[in-house]
Amino acid sequence: MTLRGPLADFLPQSGIAELAGSLAHELNQPLTAITSNAQAAREFLASNTFNQELLSEILDDMINDASRASDIVRGVRALVLGEAPRMVSFSIADVVDQALDLARPNAKARGVIIHRELADVLPRAVGDPVEIRLVLLNLLVNALDAVAAGRPSGDRLIWVRARADGNTIRMAMQDNGGGVAPDDLDKIFRPFYSSKPKGMGLGLSLCRALMERNGGHIEAISNSGEGMTFECVLPREAEAHPRASVGRTVDSYPAVFRWR
Repeated sequence: MTLRGPLADFLPQSGIAELAGSLAHELNQPLTAITSNAQAAREFLASNTFNQELLSEILDDMINDASRASDIVRGVRALVLGEAPRMVSFSIADVVDQALDLARPNAKARGVIIHRELADVLPRAVGDPVEIRLVLLNLLVNALDAVAAGRPSGDRLIWVRARADGNTIRMAMQDNGGGVAPDDLDKIFRPFYSSKPKGMGLGLSLCRALMERNGGHIEAISNSGEGMTFECVLPREAEAHPRASVGRTVDSYPAVFRWR
């Protein structure tokens, strides 16, 4: 198998096995959730106590997890084969809300409060909305892992923000988790690098590749207080200004997204 497209720029041919392992790791969570929900639905039906609302919630969770798994496969396939993204005009608010809907059961189970702080009026962005949703969902899952591991129940917080900035739209995912060591800030986007004990290191490198192929970029920012902020920048409609992914500290970050 020969890699083409963005992955070929930073993944050697010897890394194909690691890529397969990472993909399996990324898919494990939604597939496990689907299996658990299917078993719960079967036990619920066998109990002869029908609750239409509860069963509907179980089925909705299964649909959301299946959609997430499909997006992961689609995103990786597009990168590996060098397929062009489906560049269209789309609503940032809609894509953010779709990612939040997919992450909500996970957040509820972990006792995490997610604050949605989007500007009242946002211009439309340009890119592949499915790929951008996958980026936001991956960042949400990472933030959930960070706060669940680093904060006690009742003090697990995530902020999701979006605003227009000149010719771009900026989306920020901020958490109050344990953060990333300063020496590791420039490493976290490398393929197969992970600060998680069981992490495979595909998520953030995939996010970076997806953002760049959509004409945007992603930045990792250490909060001045606690935790991390990941900012995704996309061109707004009729604009295209691709830039590289970088890491920096929050001291040089616009005040609207600083830790407070």
